Amino acid sequence: MSGEVSGGMNASAPGPPQPATAVVKVNGVEIPPQAIAAEAQHHPAAKPEAAWQAAAEALVIRQSLLNAAQARGLSPEPIRTEGGAWNRKTTPSSGL
Repeated sequence: MSGEVSGGMNASAPGPPQPATAVVKVNGVEIPPQAIAAEAQHHPAAKPEAAWQAAAEALVIRQSLLNAAQARGLSPEPIRTEGGAWNRKTTPSSGL
């Protein structure tokens, strides 16, 4: 598993931190700052930078698991709702 975060944070911005030059990659796959910002809301922290870091780490782990599943030839199967209908909101990674 290979994840990296490089660059710095713009600590002067109000609200969630926006990376000044931060690049988060897992085995060459870049995780967009917008995805990290969306994930940060699920990581309460005393400082926005800590929430951003926790969100980035969570997404690195997620991408690493997706890479491992893909390497093993696993693919998601559609999910049925309780009524038996297919869940149209299923994403390629949500079924793994």
